Amino acid sequence: MGGSGGPRAGALPPLVGACSPVLFVLLGAVSAFVALFRMEPMPVGGAPMSAFLVIAVYAAQVLVALRGRSWRAVAVQGVLCWAPVVVFRGNWVVLDGFLAAAVLGAGHRVLRWPLFVLAAAAGTALHARVFPMPWPEAGQELAALWTILNVGAFAYGVPRLAGLVRRLHETRDELARLALVQERLRSSTRLHEVLGASLATVTVTLGRTSRRLHAALRVHETASRVPVTPGARRQDWDAPAVIPAAALHGVETGLETVSALARETLSRVRETADSYREPVVSPPDEDGDAPRAGWIVIGMSAAALVIWPILDIPHHRIVALTVLVAIAAVHITMVARPHRAGWLLPLQALLALAPLPLFGPDWMAATALLGASILVAQGGPGAWPLAAAAGALGAFWPQAGMDGIDHLHRLLPTWLWIIAFAVLSQLTRLLIDLADARARVVRMTVLTERLRVAKDVHDLMGFGLSAVALKCDLARRLLATDPVAARAHLAEALRIAGEAGRDLASLARGDRELSLEEEIAAARRVLASAGIEVRAGISGAVPACTGSVLAPVLREAVTNILRHSAARRVVITCVTDGPVRLRVTNDGAAASSAAREGTGLANLEARVSAVGGRLLTERECDRFSVVAVVPVPQQGAAAPRGEAPVPREEPPPG
Repeated sequence: MGGSGGPRAGALPPLVGACSPVLFVLLGAVSAFVALFRMEPMPVGGAPMSAFLVIAVYAAQVLVALRGRSWRAVAVQGVLCWAPVVVFRGNWVVLDGFLAAAVLGAGHRVLRWPLFVLAAAAGTALHARVFPMPWPEAGQELAALWTILNVGAFAYGVPRLAGLVRRLHETRDELARLALVQERLRSSTRLHEVLGASLATVTVTLGRTSRRLHAALRVHETASRVPVTPGARRQDWDAPAVIPAAALHGVETGLETVSALARETLSRVRETADSYREPVVSPPDEDGDAPRAGWIVIGMSAAALVIWPILDIPHHRIVALTVLVAIAAVHITMVARPHRAGWLLPLQALLALAPLPLFGPDWMAATALLGASILVAQGGPGAWPLAAAAGALGAFWPQAGMDGIDHLHRLLPTWLWIIAFAVLSQLTRLLIDLADARARVVRMTVLTERLRVAKDVHDLMGFGLSAVALKCDLARRLLATDPVAARAHLAEALRIAGEAGRDLASLARGDRELSLEEEIAAARRVLASAGIEVRAGISGAVPACTGSVLAPVLREAVTNILRHSAARRVVITCVTDGPVRLRVTNDGAAASSAAREGTGLANLEARVSAVGGRLLTERECDRFSVVAVVPVPQQGAAAPRGEAPVPREEPPPG
């Protein structure tokens, strides 16, 4: 988060970050004891009892933070915080912030903030009016209120923000899986709407046309008692007295319709594949606004630190308030933009230290914010002495009428604020980083899935629809000369259309496993039916995971041969000695290679590269070759799927 070569802004060591709440409790307890023993003389036994109650309040807060908040915890904190006020009256410290924090944690999502304000107001009235503290009369209410808010913000904020950090980190993978499921559902719906209906029409029309041709042949066989055999000429069987001309015309019309519809659907396939490469808005994250909780807590604490010194500063209050607001704004900016800490920290040091001779120890809130910023911006164990020194500089600044106990009474709360504000700032920074990481993981998961669908739609559906269109064209041409062969082509087209439908259904699920051996057999049939001589061979067994990567390569190569060449001969070889090497070579290639450079080969190159392979193209005269080289995965290694894995974001340190 910081600049290169320097300490990372916002990074506290894990051990220090874990100990910060403990240090806060210890310093808070010591500070409370100092405040107690500086008050008016207590009744006999009051000091031990007060010490016990202070420890009980802090211990109860630790238990609440560890075991969760409940109304039982609110009742316990209420007794521990308010009962001593009745016993000791004004000789008691303001610990009502822990009660307010318990109310905020246990309350209903809608009612907890009004209940928090109510608890803070009740504590303020109790300490300022019912049993007044030994504070200046003019600032009784404000002093009590902001003490409650300051303690309550940290007591509620640290467990709450730490819990959010854990939740964001633990549910990140689940969020990515949910985003993947949602994207697959959307893809399934869209593919069905855009391609499913057209493909179903192709299949239905093919089936109806095939049945018409089959019925026409059966009618002829029944009427003439001469079976129609392969090679039979149409003029030998297409007699008006035997077969109505409308039946044959219906077959031809059906073939033309299917061929045109298949090519139209193929065009939609390309458009759909292109649309899946466009950016898409990621699904909303219900925890995406988690950093807002951190900003609320930091805002409460910053307001308390800014307002509190105004009660003690006797002069230039407007100037002091303006500078304190600027210091708090610089700190919050440093949390939000840690890469700017290099110049923000010196600016804050100037704002905090320059007015120190004017305001003296009453300026300790500014040095506390400076100490917290040092911890947030610098990080590491070396930052702690600097932060402690910044706090001590403000607390021990000489002032007439103050003794060592007075300075100590100011030092301990200053260190307390430094730790509290640094921990809250660090947790808020972690929430921001984790929320960003979750958003990146979701965005990359959705993008990877959409790219996979785009590749599969183009590679798998393109082959099937091209083959259907080719088979229909062949059947239409053979209808006049070899009706049995035309019927065979129709049956093959119907089978390919059925496979295309199953491919479409499996596309969104991402569970389609292709076999290289089956694809080679299908390529033989399709190319041979187009009158192309095919030679194919595999030198050995191909692992299933490797075959699932190479099968789309073969499909795309065959599709390109059918669409972009006048091939007469195709050679398909697969060598399994070492890395699996698939080569598809055809003659009759187009003079320009532009047809070969496009979405198809780009998809294949991405598939092959994702598993560490290479995709090459070679051209010699009218011969064109596509070569894919894929390494065989080692035993025990994850099987390649032909698609890029979803990158994982590591949680921010600290």
